[in-house]
Amino acid sequence: MNPNDYAGLYYEGEQLKIAIKDSVPNGAMARTVAQSGLDADFVEVTYSMSDLLNAHGIIEKSLEEIGAKAVGINTEENAIALYVEDADSYDVALVKEISPVKNIVLREMRGFSFLDPSEQADENKNARASDVVAGDWISVRSSTNRWSTLATSVCYDYGGPNQQIGYVTCGHGYKVGDQTWYGGTSSSASTQKCRTDASFIPSSRLHTGKTQNRKVIATHDVPVAGKYVDEIGAKSGVISRTKILDTNVSGWWGDEDRGIPNYYIKDAFTFAKSPQGGDSGAAICYTNSDGTYAIVGIVEGGYYDKNDVIRGAGIKWANVSKDLNVIAITRG
Repeated sequence: MNPNDYAGLYYEGEQLKIAIKDSVPNGAMARTVAQSGLDADFVEVTYSMSDLLNAHGIIEKSLEEIGAKAVGINTEENAIALYVEDADSYDVALVKEISPVKNIVLREMRGFSFLDPSEQADENKNARASDVVAGDWISVRSSTNRWSTLATSVCYDYGGPNQQIGYVTCGHGYKVGDQTWYGGTSSSASTQKCRTDASFIPSSRLHTGKTQNRKVIATHDVPVAGKYVDEIGAKSGVISRTKILDTNVSGWWGDEDRGIPNYYIKDAFTFAKSPQGGDSGAAICYTNSDGTYAIVGIVEGGYYDKNDVIRGAGIKWANVSKDLNVIAITRG
């Protein structure tokens, strides 16, 4: 679809909506959608995706100047999502002066958390050592409080000279060469990292293709606002039906009061329910019509809203795959 004509996708309940600019005839677009087999409704909006992306780029370069922390796109509202420390007192005129898009959704964000656990994993950390599933614990060493969640199995450098299998988890808390442990047993080193805050951990222990709630990760997809996802965390277990809020979220996130230095997040997405320390790296998945999962990202961390509730932040699976040079090993 031409980004000058359409304005993105979103879900209203279970119904897919396709936003199109109100000045564009939708006949040709309707034929394209019909040919694709999608069951979707059209919604006329003011701004195209090109408009939204252009405004996003302008605002991202001016975050410090306008006193904001991060910027994203909210396709449900055909708006720019602006993350600020205090939404009640923020002067939205500051962003409207520089943004060609005037629809602004304010998100209060009082700091960013990487969700590092404050204590060691419980007795489940050594479970299922011979049955690797998404949602299991991974640690940096055999004795440490630095735990994260196994997202899914992958193949690194598929078809290339360095092809090997292993797992993906978060990048924070790990560095190249760290010895990693799974199920009480040494695994290998996390040999690859990338700007999307993810790590590849080589392992000869092939993933079963299942998650801790015994579903199969069969495909991959992209996050869409309004769609509900499950997060498969080692600490939280399965957090089901959490709504995606915004996509294309970029900015300097940190919280000096909580001892978290500023860290630049690029092209993330946010979701409503709170993950916990230790869930970093967890798979975030849609449920397909056949009951299997489609992985859309992994847990990055979360931000504190105005009520000090942690909302989730995720890394798009497409970015993890591209930057780590991995493909998900899916099971149909």
